[in-house]
Amino acid sequence: MTKQTFAINILTIALFVFPMLLHAEKPFKIVYADVETAKEILITRDEFINAMSPIDRSIRMKTTETVSVDSFVNFLGQNALEWNDAEIEILKTAMDSILPVLQEIKLDFPDTVYFAKTTGEEEGGGVYTRQNAIIFPGVSEEVQNADLIHLIYHELFHILTRNNPEYQDDLYQIIEFYPCNEIEFPDTLKNRRITNPDAPHNNYYIEVEVEGEEIPVVPIVVSSVRMHQVTEETNLIQSLSFGLMALENHDGMYVPKMKDGLPVLYYYTNVPSFMEKVGHNTEYVLHPEEILAENFVLIFSGDHDIPDPEIPQKMREILFGERN
Repeated sequence: MTKQTFAINILTIALFVFPMLLHAEKPFKIVYADVETAKEILITRDEFINAMSPIDRSIRMKTTETVSVDSFVNFLGQNALEWNDAEIEILKTAMDSILPVLQEIKLDFPDTVYFAKTTGEEEGGGVYTRQNAIIFPGVSEEVQNADLIHLIYHELFHILTRNNPEYQDDLYQIIEFYPCNEIEFPDTLKNRRITNPDAPHNNYYIEVEVEGEEIPVVPIVVSSVRMHQVTEETNLIQSLSFGLMALENHDGMYVPKMKDGLPVLYYYTNVPSFMEKVGHNTEYVLHPEEILAENFVLIFSGDHDIPDPEIPQKMREILFGERN
């Protein structure tokens, strides 16, 4: 599907799939955060800040030193920026396609969603969410509207599930992830654990087949760079390493499976049953939250030529109560 077709399909859905959209109230208010509001969002000690490991902070600040939470929060606030008029117009154009589609769906978004701007230095130049805000490293005039629409839908899903955690169990079970205790990383990985602001917890597992045996695993994200290797050139996104960590069930508590003092790890491509369960609609499979965020986008794209259409369809049934 072309980017132009994606944008046209958004409008088609707005007009024909969800009736009377143009007369409905907006699903939430968009606020383009000024620099002070952006700073307040960034420095809030939420579940993301509380879940971070030492290397989470050091790699983002590009230092080999151990960074305190106070110092890191101060660093975050320093990255807040003001939107310019051109950027706001670009974002408004994208939202002109998104808001009509969401008007009649009755999803429980927070009353206000903030769009905040930063330097991008605090998160490797990525777009992410904090609380009820989407954080952008600015918006380029070169960005395609369809790409921006895709990105915003993806991030809105994170805000939706954060605002409605009761959705998570049912949605995650679509791709066969089930709730468990927060997985404590073993000492060999604890100092390399990277926290995703969109999904800061590791408390859902999936069973996969390895050498003919069904075993529970949890997707993990760690840094390929050790603390002493961090330099000014180190980029958070480029330093990420992904895998599946095997688990054992000890009286209802899941813990990492160890062998010779090391955790048992697998790469996604070496575990075909993992992709069979989570589907082939996206390669962004580092967490069930991210897999489903990409499938959430597909609900609105109008693209039915996808490998596993039953995933977004089942999401519709849960989120919208649709069964056809």
